[in-house]
Amino acid sequence: MTRPRIRDVAPADGDFSLRVTWEDGSESLVSLAEPVFRLKIFRPLRDPAAFRRVAVANWGWGIEWSEDVDYSADSLWRLAREQAGEGVAAE
Repeated sequence: MTRPRIRDVAPADGDFSLRVTWEDGSESLVSLAEPVFRLKIFRPLRDPAAFRRVAVANWGWGIEWSEDVDYSADSLWRLAREQAGEGVAAE
């Protein structure tokens, strides 16, 4: 598989969830609740208003909320697959 790129991202219904549209047109619903509450870097995103300010970054290679808080497309794709119950093969 080629590296995943993001076409669009938007907050979804549900706490700390995103609807991601990938470059190929497929969509994923991804919960970021676990990293938001586990990792110190994501602490600012515990504020729902801050979390909703998500945007596509780096020409689709990631998402960001500010210059200091971002998430790579590769990691987001893997998390989406895991949450959907799909295996992620080693590449």
